[in-house]
Amino acid sequence: MRGVVFSLARSDGSLAAGRVHVSLSYSSFAQAAGGNYASRLHLVELPACALTTPQLARCRTQTPIRSADNVRTTSLGADVNLPGLAASTTSRGGRAVATLASSVSPAALVLAAIASASRRFLAAWSRT
Repeated sequence: MRGVVFSLARSDGSLAAGRVHVSLSYSSFAQAAGGNYASRLHLVELPACALTTPQLARCRTQTPIRSADNVRTTSLGADVNLPGLAASTTSRGGRAVATLASSVSPAALVLAAIASASRRFLAAWSRT
């Protein structure tokens, strides 16, 4: 995978999940690879381990995100859900007890801006 990898996390101190709009300006690399590169950009979500162990195949699993690419303004954007702090609930003596999975902060959301294969290439490939 070639592209820009970045992570998002809440910075407001809240531990709740939340929906935000993320926007990436790609003006500095819009013509990086030719072949209408900028018009083929889109966002994908990656597992958190992509930041620490990208050599593992499971850490390169891409989940497409509905994103909008504006080649005129060289920006790529999407509405995404930031994860909250995971909690589990158990029962003790008839009372519900919540246990936090982490007391530090919610996990970061890892995204990548990557280019899909060119449409011309895909059309030629599908005919073979």
